[in-house]
Amino acid sequence: MLACAQAVDWDQTRVKALAAAQRQDYPEAMALFRQLWADGREDIELAAAAQDLGTVLHYLGQEREAGVWLARGVEHWQKVAGNPQRLPQNMLQLGVVYRRLGDYGAAERMLRDALAMPQIGVETRVKTINALADLVRDQGHVTEVRQLLSQTIGTLGLSWSVQIDSLMGIAGLERETGSAQESVARWREALELARTNQSVAYEAVCLRGLGDALLETHEVAQAMPLLRRSVYLLESIDSPEPTQREIFQLANSRRSLAEAELMDRKPLEAEELAQRAIDDVVKASLETHPQAAALFDTLSEAQAARGRLAPALEALQRAEAILVTHFGDQSTIAIATAAKKGVLEERAGHSEEAVRDLRAAITRIGRDRADLMRTRLRLLEYYAAALEATHRKQQAKAVRAEIKTSAVE
Repeated sequence: MLACAQAVDWDQTRVKALAAAQRQDYPEAMALFRQLWADGREDIELAAAAQDLGTVLHYLGQEREAGVWLARGVEHWQKVAGNPQRLPQNMLQLGVVYRRLGDYGAAERMLRDALAMPQIGVETRVKTINALADLVRDQGHVTEVRQLLSQTIGTLGLSWSVQIDSLMGIAGLERETGSAQESVARWREALELARTNQSVAYEAVCLRGLGDALLETHEVAQAMPLLRRSVYLLESIDSPEPTQREIFQLANSRRSLAEAELMDRKPLEAEELAQRAIDDVVKASLETHPQAAALFDTLSEAQAARGRLAPALEALQRAEAILVTHFGDQSTIAIATAAKKGVLEERAGHSEEAVRDLRAAITRIGRDRADLMRTRLRLLEYYAAALEATHRKQQAKAVRAEIKTSAVE
């Protein structure tokens, strides 16, 4: 009888905790979830309490503590008989938190393990695929991104937010693989869905994605107002203590706007935007996070465009150092970033240095890295230009012949 009464009390407390979370009274919700953890006796109770508390902390951007509780949730769900569906859901949440914390190895293992669970539901499966695709995209593994996202196409019965996430993933992939028009179409579809459901945050992200896709086709005039609108919407979100996700969303929109300003030949404005994005990230102590590398990369391009080669190379080195720390010096994205040194030198008119560093980068990539072939072709173009600028016309001619042959292949 006592155990039965305790179980009833536990259930009633959980109802109150969930209701508090639903009405966004997070302090009360967290206090009740902690009480549920303290009062839990069975693994299923401990697992539910830990996951629910971790979910609230994750929503509030308190990622480190969220990771602790979500890990406890996974531990106890694994002890519950009958393959509970909440186990892969919990693993997905923990994988996302690990990524936010910059632990990409742990995030990847957790997400792949979740996908392998036989009890994973349809929507959780698609969410996990989207999260894993984002993770491997950050590392430059475009081929696997395509393989993953192709599994989500045509899935029925998904919530609107998951539909947007899938569309954004496919749209980003299309842009990165050179299918800009297809990317634009996907982003417009996602944007319409965000507006239909009155989501300011999703609208801002979709506007940025659409703007980035338009920049790929050099439609700067169309992209610029979309990117400015994206920055404005994210700045207008009232968050006294912005979460890590919110900080990077705004920083990435400023970075995209900086890229547009660069294409519009306004390097000063571009540098200011990139620096402001970095300042926000530094203020939140996130400057070594993998997602910060792209901000330093854009800053370097803006500084180089202003003829400030020394600080540009320093910013590029910071981007490379972040990527090497997290993914290793042989990772696709670290090599591609390091290779930009010669590009910046060539643009700045430092042709001899460019010849030296571009040759080294091309040699490092070699001919067998399929994941870096587009980068290699781009470097060869700059290498040929640097050779011509240093009066090595025969060598430049040979390089251009190689470019032509490689493009046909």
